[in-house]
Amino acid sequence: PNQRRDYHLQEGEEFFAQLEGTLTLKTIERGSFKDVRVTGGDCFLLPSRVPHSPQREAASLGLVFERSHIEGEMDGMLWFDADRDLSGRCDLDEIAYEAYFFCSDLGKDLKPVIEDYGRWKDSGEPPRRVAAPPLVPDDVVPLDVPQPLQPRLDGLEPSSTMLLHRGEEVIVEAHAGPKKLATGGSPFEVFVWQRSGASRGVVDGEELTLAAGDCCLLPKATQYAWDLEDGVMLSVA
Repeated sequence: PNQRRDYHLQEGEEFFAQLEGTLTLKTIERGSFKDVRVTGGDCFLLPSRVPHSPQREAASLGLVFERSHIEGEMDGMLWFDADRDLSGRCDLDEIAYEAYFFCSDLGKDLKPVIEDYGRWKDSGEPPRRVAAPPLVPDDVVPLDVPQPLQPRLDGLEPSSTMLLHRGEEVIVEAHAGPKKLATGGSPFEVFVWQRSGASRGVVDGEELTLAAGDCCLLPKATQYAWDLEDGVMLSVA
C-alpha cells in the first residue's frame, strides 16, 4: 500500500492495467481535484502532463506502462500545502513546492527530490516555485473513465484485432487467434502479454513460445514474426 501527497508530472502518457485491488489515481482536471478509481480488471490511459498521485490499497497489484524518456526530458514533482484538503476546486497557483529532474532510474533519482522537499517543509520557508518550469501541467484536458478489460476481450471475433486504447503516444491492441503478426522493425518498444491460449514467435532470429499469462518486452526496431495459435494476446506500444 502507499499513500502520498505529491503529484507527478511527465511529458509522456501512462497506461494503467489494474490486476487486483484498487488504485486511486488522484488527478487535477478542469480546475478541480479528481479521484480516478481503477479497480481490478480495469484499464486507464492518462494523458501527458496531467498531475497525478497514485494511491494503492493493501494487496493491490497493477501494471503501469510509459514510454522511455527522451534525452533531456524532465519529470516534475508538485506539492500543495500540507494542510490543504486535496478535494474540491484547485488552483495551480496554490502549489507550495515544485521540483524538476531527469529520471533514468526512479528509485535513485526520486529520492533526493523527496529529501529536498522534506528539508524545505521542515524549514518553514515560503513556497518554492520555478519561474520557468521545463513542463507545464495540463489541468484542462478531459479524462476518460477506466474501462473493464475482460468484457471487451470476450467480444473479440476469431482472427481479429481490436483497438482498445489509442492516445497521442500509447497504442493498446488485443489480437485473437488464429492469427499471424509480423513487422520488419517496430519504431517503438512493444510489451506483449499472452492473456489466454498460446503463441510462437521468431524474434530477431530466435524462437520464443508464450503460454497463458506469459509476457515479454520487444525492444525498439525488433523484427518479429508471430503465430498466435489460439487465445488472446495484448500488445502495448
